[in-house]
Amino acid sequence: CHRLSQASAACGLAIYAPLHDGEADLVVRAFCPGDGIPEDPVTGSANACIGARLHGERRLPGAGLRYIASQGREVGRDGRVHVEVDDQDEVWIGGTTLQVIDGRIDW
Repeated sequence: CHRLSQASAACGLAIYAPLHDGEADLVVRAFCPGDGIPEDPVTGSANACIGARLHGERRLPGAGLRYIASQGREVGRDGRVHVEVDDQDEVWIGGTTLQVIDGRIDW
């Protein structure tokens, strides 16, 4: 993953595959070795990119223009990301969240 990220000048890599467990349509894993993050357990930005790509290829899984992605199970964070494409081809990300950190950035 690290060598692939370096070769493509990307900070990370998101992979996905069909999932037929009755709870989700895809399984997603996101690795960010360029940013020092071995694996992001649940990430909206990676899922939005995957949703846009699948929509562009007319390969969205699930019902209509929406599907559910499973992410994080392999690292102890069994998350679900709801992905929907609206009638203006915009990708929307949703789901239940769990706050694990709080902070403030000043500049």
